[in-house]
Amino acid sequence: MSIFITHYRPVARLRQLIELKHAHFPVGKAVRSGLSVCLAFALGLLSGYVLEGVFICIAALCFSAGEASNISYRAMFKNTVIASLIGGLGAFAGVLVGLPWLVVIIIMAMLAFFCSIISNYGMPYSVGTMIALVMASVVVGMPIEGMGWKLYLCFQLGTVFYLLLLGCQALLDSHAPERLLLSEHIKKLADYALIKSRKTLPTPVDDKKVRTTLDGALDSYFTLYSALLNSKYRNFPERSQEADRQAALLQALDSTLSHLIAINKDTKLLADSAHLLEEIADALVRKRKTPPPLPDFPEQASGFVYSLTRLMESLWPSSASDSLPRQKRFSVKTSLKQRAQMGLKRLIVGKEVITQAYVFASCMGAAFATRYVIHENHWFWVPLTIALTMKPDFGSVFARTLMRCLGTIFGACIGTVVLYLLPKGVALIVVIGILAALIPWAKMVSYATQVIIITAVLLLLLDLLSTGPMTVNYAGQRVIDTIIAGVIILVFNYFLWPQRKNNVLGKRFDEVLNAIKHYLKSACQSANGDEAEFQKITQEVFKAKIAAYQKVSDLRTELHRLMLEPAPVGVEATSWFPLVAGAERLCDKITVYFIHRMADSVPPAASDINYLLSQIEHIQKHKVDGEQYSFSEKNTGQINAFLFGLREEIINLSKLLETNISNQSIAGHIASVQMVNKTI
Repeated sequence: MSIFITHYRPVARLRQLIELKHAHFPVGKAVRSGLSVCLAFALGLLSGYVLEGVFICIAALCFSAGEASNISYRAMFKNTVIASLIGGLGAFAGVLVGLPWLVVIIIMAMLAFFCSIISNYGMPYSVGTMIALVMASVVVGMPIEGMGWKLYLCFQLGTVFYLLLLGCQALLDSHAPERLLLSEHIKKLADYALIKSRKTLPTPVDDKKVRTTLDGALDSYFTLYSALLNSKYRNFPERSQEADRQAALLQALDSTLSHLIAINKDTKLLADSAHLLEEIADALVRKRKTPPPLPDFPEQASGFVYSLTRLMESLWPSSASDSLPRQKRFSVKTSLKQRAQMGLKRLIVGKEVITQAYVFASCMGAAFATRYVIHENHWFWVPLTIALTMKPDFGSVFARTLMRCLGTIFGACIGTVVLYLLPKGVALIVVIGILAALIPWAKMVSYATQVIIITAVLLLLLDLLSTGPMTVNYAGQRVIDTIIAGVIILVFNYFLWPQRKNNVLGKRFDEVLNAIKHYLKSACQSANGDEAEFQKITQEVFKAKIAAYQKVSDLRTELHRLMLEPAPVGVEATSWFPLVAGAERLCDKITVYFIHRMADSVPPAASDINYLLSQIEHIQKHKVDGEQYSFSEKNTGQINAFLFGLREEIINLSKLLETNISNQSIAGHIASVQMVNKTI
């Protein structure tokens, strides 16, 4: 798709790269990280099996550094086991030791190619293949021969040690991750309501603040949605009250956000809602047994009050009121056949994945080829750095490359100071434990901060691993090898393939439009006054809405990542944001329309919906539509306002995409558009 290019500011992008986020200190994670890394290595050191202790320590370090904060404990255990079983396979790379070096380069490049493809099948596979390549680089580079099974078992032992500590924390509060995610999402809902209540004039600055806050609320909802559906009950909802409660909770949160989107003029209602949502979030954090009381909302906000009541009932089941009619809860059940079809579909990879795999294989081959010119004993940091950095699913590769280089320099300085001040022995192990305890917090602050801490830890571990009483400092080698790896990544990943991401954005936006079409079609079905039929439609609309907003959110996240890439990719990513904003407004208008629908409401005429769907298809197919069309006279004024609002957003999208959908003049347009924002 050809689109207008907006202003691209490299300085602003670089500022984003070094931005440090405010993060609270996670005490539980810090204690686990410090103990798992420190005690694992101390066990090997005291037993005389130092190399084995290092591999036990590497497992604990990898999973402590990569621990996700947006999934349940059960999902953490599952992902860790999968990643560990895959990652440990890198220990068997010792069979390559002794082969001609050209053969080693080819084999490692091929291994990198297949690992890159496997990474697309999910986060545990991505983490596992990354660890496998890191271990393979270490085993081949040191080199370590004939210890494959021993090192593999040591790595698994380190994983077991990490999981034991994780299990201890889970026993203290098994639902802590879900509760924190819920609290964070409800706080974002409160922020959205509060900012919207303070918006007095429709200025561009205020509109941007409101939109940004809403985007944050939507993103946190999808994170929560994924976390709850990862529970052990998701495949057996008919057998579990917990699954029923989770589905009802998701529905209540969705309905609450939909009502907040629909409220535009009643600032007092928005402010009161923000205060109530803040109290709910605080009650969750403090694990209170009763919900906060509902304030006196106006009578016309009965639908919103119903959503808030259901939300609190889902969070505190003991507060459920029998005076309210029970709402049908959405099932998250998927059949065995559906899961099999989804699994087979995920196995198919596209051209972009294959291209990225070729690039990754080229970088890994070039990294191992540096052995011809780098003769230091720790040259393997070059391929190790590439394995850790070239992870597009973890964020911008360009940003990660720069941050890893900067973080390695600062981390090497810290490690050097510690090695200069402290001799080998127990003191270094204590410092390693303290630094390891900082890793979870450093990860939340920035990628560079995490690299600083991990680099310092690795330098201290290598000093303890070396024989003899003298201190061994590999800081200089570490910095040089990291910079060499960064140059390889920039050359192969950007200068040789600078335009390869262009078509992906067009495909992603096409998926967004398809999801919006399905959402619109679902929301405008007729229930013919049948309450049961309307409940079925509501369930379908809920799923279609999640799919549409999820697609928009995924594209926006991808654009934020690509904005940090060098030109021309960063330039093009910047120019797509007006399109994403237009797609979000389309979704919002459909959401506002459906939240006010009743079972006996007459939907828009089918011909009008088909016309709007065809206009979206014309955008997708770059067709010119000269058709003059007038909406049905049977529609109410409010429905016409809804249709005209959709039409206006579609026209804006067509202009941005340089298509030629005609902007027809329709009688009564001005009068109808004035009703678009008529809400509570």
